[in-house]
Amino acid sequence: MEKKMATKLSEHFSFEELVKTSHKEFAKQNEEYGRKNINKLKDHADFLETVRDLLGCPLIVSSSVRCPELNKAVGGATTSQHMKCEASDIIPVGVSVPDAFIKIYKSNLLYDQMILEESGGKQWIHISYVGYVNRKEALTYNGKKYVKYTG
Repeated sequence: MEKKMATKLSEHFSFEELVKTSHKEFAKQNEEYGRKNINKLKDHADFLETVRDLLGCPLIVSSSVRCPELNKAVGGATTSQHMKCEASDIIPVGVSVPDAFIKIYKSNLLYDQMILEESGGKQWIHISYVGYVNRKEALTYNGKKYVKYTG
């Protein structure tokens, strides 16, 4: 069986990586949704490259693009930036998630929203980039409540 080549969106991020989901019943829909929004995905991959460069380490993308059906199934907000191809949930490799969050927060990196999230003993960073008007809003979320982060 021949392995399919990944479709690169940027130096380190592929189309397949950004549209993947553990919810197999939505995999095909999510891939089609990503193809319809390929230009936004390329812009988002470029943004993820800047995050990767800033942190100086690879990033694991655990969630990025969500078609509306997938977003609803996972309980995502109806205005989720994942549906707009503007957000990813990331885990830095070799850097603690809280340390990465603080480094991004203290940097000059333009992002729209960044959330240090925790659930089930796992941590990740939700980070989004709109491309025109970025709020640079930082929050923490403990599985129950969002709190504005002020350093």
